[in-house]
Order: sequence, then structure tokens, then C-alpha cells
Amino acid sequence: MSKTHPDKRAKLLELASRTKTPVTANQEKVTAADVDSFDFDIRTNDLWLARWSGATMMLLVISESTPQTVMAAPVTVEPGLLDQEAVTVEPSANTLGLPITVWFGITREVPIQTFERRLGELPPHALDTARSSSKTNFLPEAEQDLLHWSSPSAEKKAELEDILERWLTDLKPLPSSATKSGPTHGRPPFTLQQVMEALNVPQRKAMNVIRGTFQLSPAETEQLALHTGLPVDALSSLAAPLPDELLFELQQPRWRFLIRMEAKKLKTDESEARLAVAREAYALAARQKGEGTNVWRQRLRTIALGHLGSGTNEGR
Repeated sequence: MSKTHPDKRAKLLELASRTKTPVTANQEKVTAADVDSFDFDIRTNDLWLARWSGATMMLLVISESTPQTVMAAPVTVEPGLLDQEAVTVEPSANTLGLPITVWFGITREVPIQTFERRLGELPPHALDTARSSSKTNFLPEAEQDLLHWSSPSAEKKAELEDILERWLTDLKPLPSSATKSGPTHGRPPFTLQQVMEALNVPQRKAMNVIRGTFQLSPAETEQLALHTGLPVDALSSLAAPLPDELLFELQQPRWRFLIRMEAKKLKTDESEARLAVAREAYALAARQKGEGTNVWRQRLRTIALGHLGSGTNEGR
């Protein structure tokens, strides 16, 4: 499968660094307060830099789709690459100050987990003007067929389609109550001391495991099972499910930097790091009251304050 060419990826990242973006996009030092920036809200007609699994792409948000996805069209900056459904927007008509091509013909559902930096917006009137201009340059059917099969534009279109398909396959939306794992009542078949010894954790964290308010990772579950002699399946069913609202909230771009820093600290990937942050937020919930998206955002902000409050450097 194709991946973004290193030179193209570097060009997109350079573009991001030159545009008016959130603090997280254009400064080396990031603090917890940055997660409150309105620039992390995904809105229609916004331009975003998206990145996942080594591929980088610029996207135009067309509309909301689900809590975990949006409908978006790829945007490129390579001159001359387009098809009959794409439109070119002049530099004076967009906030990037560059001629850009919007590939409306391959608008797809895109997981918001891939969204990283907001680059600006594309006003609706600019798109209307670009569409009107493209209609005057309509190609005959024979030339369209030749363009479809043999040009660099066709290669670019195939590359973009390949990346979008891979992202949607790798990041399948979570079904409702996807993490529901079984009953949470009854006395656990292990002691507080066993948890502390097996996982090398303090008493407070071990108590959260006993109460079922802290979800163990697969590695921790296996470690506890080995220490207690219990089946892994028996331990996996003890923890309460992580709430959908929490998991959906953690897919928002405002938490991407926190998750990437957690992945770096744990030497793991973003998916495992996101689960680790979710478990930390859920454990925090055991000591607080309330539920819903706003409450989970407050708890995640508390975690961000602890992890990023003094500013953190990362090569971007």
C-alpha cells in the first residue's frame, strides 16, 4: 500500500508550521491550557492536517458524520494534479495563501483520531467560485478516460484513496458499549496485597482494581493472572466498562498531543496510550461525581495539567 512520500509529508508539515494554528502546532512548548483552544473544535469548511500510521494528508471537513468520524475530502498542493470532480482554489481565496486542490470525488468518512492540526478554513464562497471555474474547463469524455488511466493525477487519486481506506480499516469506530466486559459485582478472587505485589502499584491504585474502577491493560491482566494463578478471562470480566462518552472524547484532536506524549512515555502506540489515559480518567472518576462529555473533558483536563502543566518538548 502507498504511503505519503517523505518529501510530500515534509511539505505538509512545513505548511502547518507557517500557518496560523493552535499553540500545539507552532510552538515547541505545550501546556495543559492549550487543550481548551477553540482551534481544536472540528467544524465544517475547516482545513486540517491529518496523520496516522506514517501517512500525512490535508483534509477539508465537509460535514459531521458520527461522534467518531467526519465526511472530508483530501486537499493537495501539487500544481496540476486533479480530476474532473476536483476544484482548484486560488491563493487569494484561501487562508493558506497557496493554490490548493480539493478532491471532492473521493470524499470519505474519516476517523477524527487522525486529525492533528487545524490549518485554517475554506470559505464557502471560495468553493463556489472554484466550482464555477472548473465547469468552464470541462474535458471531453475521451480525454477524461485518458486522464483517468494514465496521468500523475490518477496516481495521486489512487494514493489518496488508499490512505483513506487504510485509515478507516485501521480505526474502525467503536460500537456502543464496546468495552463492556461483564459483571462488576461480587468479591474479586484476589487480595489487595496480591494486586500490589503483582503490578508493583501503591495501595490506592490497587484499591481501584479491587473495586473494578480501574481497567487493567492486557499486559497487566496477564501479569496478575500469572501471580494469582487465575485464568486471564476470569480477571478480564471484573472491571467496569469504560464509558462510551469518555472513549469518544479521547478521540478528539485536543487530546492528541497528550496521548502521543503518553505513548512516548510508555513506549507503545497511540491506541494503547489512549486506553491508558482513559483508564486514568476513569479511576479519577471514582473520586468525583458527574458524568457526560463535559465532565470527562474536565477530568482529562486535570490529567493534562499533571502531564503537561509545566510544558513539554517534543520533536514535531
